[in-house]
Amino acid sequence: MMVSASDLHWAAGFIDGDGCVYQSRTTPMITATQKDRWPLDKLVALFGGTIYRHVRNESKGHIYYRWDLYGNAAAGVMMTLFVLLSPRRQEEIREILGRWKTQARGSFTAR
Repeated sequence: MMVSASDLHWAAGFIDGDGCVYQSRTTPMITATQKDRWPLDKLVALFGGTIYRHVRNESKGHIYYRWDLYGNAAAGVMMTLFVLLSPRRQEEIREILGRWKTQARGSFTAR
């Protein structure tokens, strides 16, 4: 699938509004949770990742879906969407990627 500028703008708005960027241990992560699966399917088509189905109370229809993207792929999406995101998200991403880059450098040992 070819990713268009409108796809990137849609993804930035969606992730800015309904997503979460964070770092799990040393790994950058992006998640989004929805009752409707289709926006998450679109994120998978654009960037990859995994969708998980969660049930709070199936008899009451409390079913929701969560999209997860982590590691280098999440870092790449953060960098790609950075200029389209809100100042608050940009600051979160600066912190996450700053720690990630520092940790990545520290994990290599000279021989």
